[in-house]
Amino acid sequence: MTDEISMYFRMKGGWRCALLIVGMLVFSPSAAFPETAKARDWAFVRQVLLSYDNKEGRGSVYRWSKSPKYFAFMESPSQQKAARQAVETVNQVLSGVGLQASFMTERRDEYDALIGVIAQSGMQRIWQAAGCGRFVGYLVDGAACVHVDANTDEIDTVFILVDEDQDDHGQASTLLEEVYQSFGVRNDHQIYRESLTYDGPDRTYRRTLAPIDKKVLIFLYQYLEPGDDELTVRRKFDAHWHEIVVY
Repeated sequence: MTDEISMYFRMKGGWRCALLIVGMLVFSPSAAFPETAKARDWAFVRQVLLSYDNKEGRGSVYRWSKSPKYFAFMESPSQQKAARQAVETVNQVLSGVGLQASFMTERRDEYDALIGVIAQSGMQRIWQAAGCGRFVGYLVDGAACVHVDANTDEIDTVFILVDEDQDDHGQASTLLEEVYQSFGVRNDHQIYRESLTYDGPDRTYRRTLAPIDKKVLIFLYQYLEPGDDELTVRRKFDAHWHEIVVY
């Protein structure tokens, strides 16, 4: 499986790489969060859209500019189902913005994102074969390598790995989080406990998107453009954040 996934990952040049990791605390904000709801929401938006798990990058927005094709490279029907549900969950949120991801399980050359559920022991070799650099040297539930076009800040290709040794609930939660973050909501946070990407000490596995997760994804795709910097994001946040209503 490891060699097959390595072979089927399509690589491109001219991109920068962002690393998204599940199962590790990477962000340590101050103990006191902003008191007002708007200030807290802005702290959340700024953290998840303009920061990187590995603390690298330019602090600008990146996202898909096309409807991406997600290819699930796994043999287990339950894993395929969980991966499909993860993509469909994101699609439901984006149904009104004109972008929908497709999901494939057959081997094809034309895809934009690959999802693999494999053993921890094979992750590093696949990671390097996908051009994602040095893999983290500690246990993680999952990781996503997002290749971003260096000129346009558009997502070019995505590579997702999930640890097969988790139980079904853990795999489903990790698949949803990695697929969700691969759309550009890229960083974990310690602000809203109900959020899928919350990574505080009391973090639990979740299999649904919280309203705040849906809202920031809609904000990203309805109002932001690839390459928007912090000042632009703040201006659009002030103008449009209150207009987005989710349940």
